[in-house]
Amino acid sequence: MPQFESFLIPQEAEYSLTVMGTGEGGSVRVELACGGQATPQPSPTPLQSPTPTPQPLDLPTALPGIGDLQVTLRWGSTEDLDLHVIDPRGEEIWFSNPRSLTGGRLESEANGSCSRASETPSETVFWDTGVALPGRYEVVVEYYGACGGASSPQAFEISVWLHGQLHDRISGSVSLGEKLSILQIDY
Repeated sequence: MPQFESFLIPQEAEYSLTVMGTGEGGSVRVELACGGQATPQPSPTPLQSPTPTPQPLDLPTALPGIGDLQVTLRWGSTEDLDLHVIDPRGEEIWFSNPRSLTGGRLESEANGSCSRASETPSETVFWDTGVALPGRYEVVVEYYGACGGASSPQAFEISVWLHGQLHDRISGSVSLGEKLSILQIDY
């Protein structure tokens, strides 16, 4: 059985990650390097109205080998939005509690440090295969901080994956200081 490792690291340093292994029919090697020269990111499309209307992201309909449950928050600004997922036992997974006793973990935290904010951020909470408890999961989005100073409502999109299959996609907007319950998932 493969071994998975997850951890949060500060954004103010350079990192390199290499994953190697053999799979059916050949070997697999994945490399990730962070730091150094930033890759230019496309500018987000300006919003046309005071109430943002996000464009659907071009997401695949299946992700091979992606565990029991994955919830991803995406938005298109340098503002600090936070994804919260409350598991069936009532434990909340988010920036201040990145791992739950039920095996859920915050895989990525975006724009928490406004000095290195991304214009194409995402945050993901994830449970490995065979780990998620049956029951109700609640997904919450919080507009935690105005990194760009604008503090206007922020458009976002939530995607929910169950056993590697896209289960739900929800778009919305959230105002500065607001914490919205977006959906409940019965797993």
